[in-house]
Amino acid sequence: MRTTHEPRVVIATDGVNRYRDRTDAIVVRTPLDLIQALANVATISTAILSDQFARVKEVAAFLREAYPDLRLLTVLEPTVETN
Repeated sequence: MRTTHEPRVVIATDGVNRYRDRTDAIVVRTPLDLIQALANVATISTAILSDQFARVKEVAAFLREAYPDLRLLTVLEPTVETN
């Protein structure tokens, strides 16, 4: 029986401070860190792409091809234009 909790979610974002209190997820800031997390943590079943990661379609395309069983979510926060 496992006594430690292994994360099932990885959050890729450049806004790390928003997620700093998360204990149920791994938070990464670079594409390399994202790939390393997916390769090294077998329990990850979901990747959340936020900020810069959600804007680059190639990241999602790569993840779909390399990790076909991975649930992939993208989160784009609305931009507010100021005059």
